[in-house]
Amino acid sequence: MVLELLEQHHKWFSESIPLIASENVPSPAVREAIVSDFGNRYAE
Repeated sequence: MVLELLEQHHKWFSESIPLIASENVPSPAVREAIVSDFGNRYAE
């Protein structure tokens, strides 16, 4: 039963677009901007 639920969740998640920012993987351009001066200004 638990394995079946996990498989269903995995299938659902693989077909979904995660919209929670903490779950998104940033692009290389975004990572570069975060470590620049812009990232420090944005955080303040």
